Amino acid sequence: MHNHDGPSLSPTDLLRNPDGSVYHLAIPFGVLPKTIITVGDPDRVELVSRCFDAVEHRFGKREFVTHIGRIGSNQVAVVSTGIGTDNIDIALQELDFLVNINPITAQSKQPHTSLHIVRIGTTGALRPDLLPGSAIVSHGATGFDTLMQFYQIPPGKQNVLQMDRELAETLLLDFTPYTVSATWGMLNVAAQRFAHPGHTATCPGFYGPQSRTTRLPLRHSLLDVLALAPARAGLAFTNFEMETAGIFALGALLGHCTASISLVVANRATGKVAKDAQGQMEALIEDVLGIL
Repeated sequence: MHNHDGPSLSPTDLLRNPDGSVYHLAIPFGVLPKTIITVGDPDRVELVSRCFDAVEHRFGKREFVTHIGRIGSNQVAVVSTGIGTDNIDIALQELDFLVNINPITAQSKQPHTSLHIVRIGTTGALRPDLLPGSAIVSHGATGFDTLMQFYQIPPGKQNVLQMDRELAETLLLDFTPYTVSATWGMLNVAAQRFAHPGHTATCPGFYGPQSRTTRLPLRHSLLDVLALAPARAGLAFTNFEMETAGIFALGALLGHCTASISLVVANRATGKVAKDAQGQMEALIEDVLGIL
């Protein structure tokens, strides 16, 4: 059924390639399954899809690479997003277009289709007990970027996505970070067999925003602030990365189920790094695929 609940998107809102696929992901309408794994690194797509029983479609444009296949009778896609919540804004919106926008009328479909999206990525741990090579499943995340300043938060979503004014005041920021919960609860619970539950800080950069010393002096040290910050939803800050909060926030607003599981490749508290990150990532991928 293709009833709509809003006006048609303009051609500049719903950008498409000459073959009709969505502009950045280059995925055609009608082939995307409901279960999606996102990875930052395009090379990691192959690491995931070689664990599929079959790969049926391959698409790619820029840093966005997608393999669609099946595990048993379950259809699964793995999509690379590149780095940062700016890329997450592109990927999540276009994934939503593919299942919730009629490609002929450019209007919203009813009923709404909810995707199940899990990020498999890498991260830096903030606590000394989270060893390199271990994994963290994010029950929530705080975004220190400005992405959510551009979207309205409906009243019904306030319990999932909240503007974190306490951190804005602590850091004397000109914008307000946002704190958001994961919404794929069953996967989060299952992942605790092999991952530590935690709360993630999503940063808009790798160096200064994650308190790495370069030739530029730091104005704020998130590393110091988050070590002392009160818990969010019962969990202390456990790790730095660059995508999870954007996935959780857009997923919550668009009505999708989201989760994020990260391999600890470095521990910022102890200065130790993983010795076999590639092998440990392959093991983590197998663990996640085993619970989908």
